Amino acid sequence: PPPPPPVSKYTVTLNVRDPSWRVGVSQVFSGQTVTFKARAYGGNGANPTTHVTWNSSGGETTPNGVGSKCCGGCNHAPHIDHMKLIGRVTSGQIFEIGASSAIRLGTNGLLELTQNDTCTSDNAGFYEVEITVIG
Repeated sequence: PPPPPPVSKYTVTLNVRDPSWRVGVSQVFSGQTVTFKARAYGGNGANPTTHVTWNSSGGETTPNGVGSKCCGGCNHAPHIDHMKLIGRVTSGQIFEIGASSAIRLGTNGLLELTQNDTCTSDNAGFYEVEITVIG
């Protein structure tokens, strides 16, 4: 049988107060499968070990987002839930990640991550993302 495909693992920590795209993996290739497992921590609400805070009222969420496409012009992708963990390859089409997902890449480039929120001055906490690249 052929040898198994190579596997590379990475961990990236995203400060949800920063709206910019952060590099998760410096080089990915079309045809690779990428899996994600993310957790939230460090919010200043009632559940700081499992949630981030996303508004000045102490609203809490996880990498799955707030469950709505709220918040006007404060999203990188208005069709995806606010605060959901999202990704793209080299400024390309944005895709949903959430707390756990897998995708097969269709292009080469930088794998970039952020939360779906651009109005971040009231955010607190971190998304820690384990990334596995297969192939």
